[in-house]
Amino acid sequence: MMWKLSLFCLFAVLSVSLSNIVQYPAVVTAVRGETVSMTCNTVEVLSRCDSVYWYKVQPRTREMILSTAVHTDPSLKLCRGVIYNASVADSGIYYCSVKHSVIYYTGNGTTVIITEPRPGPVVTLYVPDVSVGPSVSLQCVVMGVVPSEAIVSWVVGDSETTGWTESGWTHADASAVEYTRAHISIPSETWLEAPNVECVVEVDGRRVSKSYKKASSQVCPWLLYLGSGVVLAFITVLFVKIMLY
Repeated sequence: MMWKLSLFCLFAVLSVSLSNIVQYPAVVTAVRGETVSMTCNTVEVLSRCDSVYWYKVQPRTREMILSTAVHTDPSLKLCRGVIYNASVADSGIYYCSVKHSVIYYTGNGTTVIITEPRPGPVVTLYVPDVSVGPSVSLQCVVMGVVPSEAIVSWVVGDSETTGWTESGWTHADASAVEYTRAHISIPSETWLEAPNVECVVEVDGRRVSKSYKKASSQVCPWLLYLGSGVVLAFITVLFVKIMLY
């Protein structure tokens, strides 16, 4: 009876000791090529970081295999495991482990999720061929990103502004793709004088833009109209003078 009680006490002590290893975060996500960091706090077991090992759970066999992808800085007080230039194959569950005296301590685990980088948005800018009326409407269609994640702004000449956006679907069937359409209305005079127009899309910290630069003859068409009027007036006056003589 005494040996059973002693065995129970030993398991109880081990259970309490094993809880002294705190590993975090529980889940970490990153994009391929980024750096992943996991922390294993071994202060309670008075263990140095150079004695910490990192194990990865094999998804098929569920075995814990010593990982060579995780690097530990032995100079830190809180042991940190780092995966540099992470790949999709590095995804999995990692446990830190350390031996103190005759006991092995294991952390509570970190799930690492590495994904492929998402392709950039496709931006299409629509501008009018001619200016009719007091204002000009510009449109910008953004494909390849979730509308709620895209921030669209406009650069007209040297000024940056925002318009209004709406989302929609390309089709009504299962092959439909969601898109974002941005609108802006500017005075015709501003449109005629601005040398360039740019639609800027920001998503996931990236900045993608589509610009339209007008030719020199389009920048100031009113000068052409004014010049044509002057020439026409001169010809008219000259013709009248010839007729009078």
